[in-house]
Amino acid sequence: MTEQTYFQKYWEKKKDVLNAARRQRYREDAEYRSKARRRARRYWQKKRADDKPADRTVVVGYDGLQYCTISRVAAFINRSAFTVREYCRSNIIPPATFYSQHGARLYSMRQVALMVKTFHAFDAGILKSLQQVEAALRKEWEDGKEEKC
Repeated sequence: MTEQTYFQKYWEKKKDVLNAARRQRYREDAEYRSKARRRARRYWQKKRADDKPADRTVVVGYDGLQYCTISRVAAFINRSAFTVREYCRSNIIPPATFYSQHGARLYSMRQVALMVKTFHAFDAGILKSLQQVEAALRKEWEDGKEEKC
């Protein structure tokens, strides 16, 4: 076991007194309390931001297939990510069959191509309602085989 430094020895002896003083100051001093909360908020926001990979829009699975996140699908079909999420919640777009390790919904490239084709038909007026879009997507959603890119 390594030898403790001066600070570690000091902390071991005084930690109860120091923590009690810090708790009392937190209770009594509103400015100190707000600074502590801001500091904690900044810490957790930075920690959360560091945990996310820089680009998660296209994920390559273990099987070698490419999968797209909702934001990438939204870019393909000219909708916002919020709109695509609403389509998922209202079951216009069928539930995702793949998920990332972080829980993000992923769509295979075949499913993305199907959504692009269907929503272009909807934008062109060939499909008149979102119910028709839903029916067209569900008809071909699980059919077909995934191919490696």
